[in-house]
Amino acid sequence: MSSKFEKNFKKIEEIAEHFELSRSTVSYILNDKWKQRRINAATAEKVWEYVRAIGFKPNMMSLALRGRPIKEIAIIISDDPMEHHRDALFTLIRNLKIAKKSYLVLPADDADLVENIQFLKMSRVTRLIVFRFDGIQHLLESLPDTSVEDYLVYDFAAERQETMNADFAEKSIYVGFDRRKAKTMVFDYVLQCGYKQIIFPLGFFEQMSSMPGLSGLDISYYDAGEVSDLWKAGENVADQLIKLVKGKNPRAVVMNDDKMTMAAIKYVQDRGIRVPEQLAFISWDGLPETKYLSLPISTLCVPHQQMMEITMQWVSGKLPANHARIVVEPEIRIGATLPPLNRPDSIKK
Repeated sequence: MSSKFEKNFKKIEEIAEHFELSRSTVSYILNDKWKQRRINAATAEKVWEYVRAIGFKPNMMSLALRGRPIKEIAIIISDDPMEHHRDALFTLIRNLKIAKKSYLVLPADDADLVENIQFLKMSRVTRLIVFRFDGIQHLLESLPDTSVEDYLVYDFAAERQETMNADFAEKSIYVGFDRRKAKTMVFDYVLQCGYKQIIFPLGFFEQMSSMPGLSGLDISYYDAGEVSDLWKAGENVADQLIKLVKGKNPRAVVMNDDKMTMAAIKYVQDRGIRVPEQLAFISWDGLPETKYLSLPISTLCVPHQQMMEITMQWVSGKLPANHARIVVEPEIRIGATLPPLNRPDSIKK
């Protein structure tokens, strides 16, 4: 630690004593309320300089033990969220601030779940928003032991029909979309555009043989492999795609992530493959930046705007929690990477 600070105080009271301030003054500064309390800016900066240097964190649990909720709403999201979930989280936080709702964000993975459940027990937080992640069912099953009174699951997988927690009957909202139907939308759109040679990711359709409209199609597959690095995964996919380019007819490529798609397009173009004349791409996510590329990407947009509107209705109390599943519809944003081979006006929008 810098010699400028000789003591690493652990309590607000000790910090207050060190700077000859009252405990409440230090508390107002740490809670960013010093302006409202007309505390001198130089004093606030002096305290903040110190707490930043020592990594001090107020003991929020002491508030809960005194019967005071730490925040109004807890948000749980994967510690490694998908890009569109990360964007949605930032939008949610911005909306909560506008609505003047206090919140806290907790990471979610197998290692953190027990700690998060324990935190929810002690924190007295009564409302919870959970972004879909792999261990969500275990978390929801543990909620009756916490202070949570009602919760909302954001972007739930409607096609999976997850079991809703009976202990929260009439006190939960699930908002999401049906991914199986969304995949069918993508497939139907590719067919409407007139493509007969289509390359899918492995596992995109669990039962491809049962899909209608397969007659007369040339179907190929690629393996995305490990996707911890989406950019690298996109390049690996592109390397497989180049080997599938043959003949004069363009092949439609169905991708399942916008970042992977951007990486794949650059990779194949750098190697002389023309997009969309040889490989035409349709993606999945609907990241805003894909609209502003030199070749705007055709992509299925995860319906975050509708899901966020429903979430904020729940936050404001305009949408009562009533053990409901709310399924919204995604849409395909038409770009330049998968143009129709037939007349544009034949495409159903």
